[in-house]
Amino acid sequence: MPADRYPLTDMTGQFCAERQVGKVWFLGGVYQGTTATRNCSIPAGKAIFFPLINNSYSAFLNDLPESTRTEEFVRGAGSCSVPAEISVWIDGIKVPRPTRYFTGPGGSQSPIYNAQMGPNNIGQYSPDPASGARYAKDLALVPSAEQGYYLFVYPLSVGAHKLRWIATGCYAADALQDVTYHLSITAN
Repeated sequence: MPADRYPLTDMTGQFCAERQVGKVWFLGGVYQGTTATRNCSIPAGKAIFFPLINNSYSAFLNDLPESTRTEEFVRGAGSCSVPAEISVWIDGIKVPRPTRYFTGPGGSQSPIYNAQMGPNNIGQYSPDPASGARYAKDLALVPSAEQGYYLFVYPLSVGAHKLRWIATGCYAADALQDVTYHLSITAN
C-alpha cells in the first residue's frame, strides 16, 4: 500500500475500503502509542478480521550483518515476548478473554514469508541511492515473521456498530494501542 493510504496511519478510516476483496474485510490496527478513531463502511455479509496487537520483523536482502537475515533472528525480533493485556468491545459488549486469540496453537508464529515494498512505501525506502530517500538495495523483505493477537468477527447486521479495542504488551510493556471503529454495515 502507498504510504499515504497505509492502514496503520489512516487515522480517520477514509481508506478502509482500499484493496478489500473476498468475504473477509480487513481492518488496520495502529502503531505503538497511537490512538485512532475511524469511520468505515462495510458491505453486508463480510466477516471482519483485525490485529488486536502484534509484532513483525522483516529483513532486507542487503541487511548487515548477515546474521540479522536468518530465520532464527527474524523470528526472535518478530515475536510477542511481553504478556499482552487486551480489552475488546463490540457494540458495548465485552469480548471474553481476547488473549486466547494468540496466533497458532500455543502462540506459534507465522510461517516465514517474503514481502515486496512498492514505490511510495511506508518506510520511505527507495532502491535508488540517489533518490534522497532511505536506501535499500532491493525492496524485497526476505525473510519476514510475525506473531500477535487477532480477532475474526462473523458478519455484523446491517446498520451502525462500534468496535473498540485497547491493548498493551506483545513487544513492549508500554506498547499501548487504542482503536475505535464506527462501522456502517451497508446492504448490498
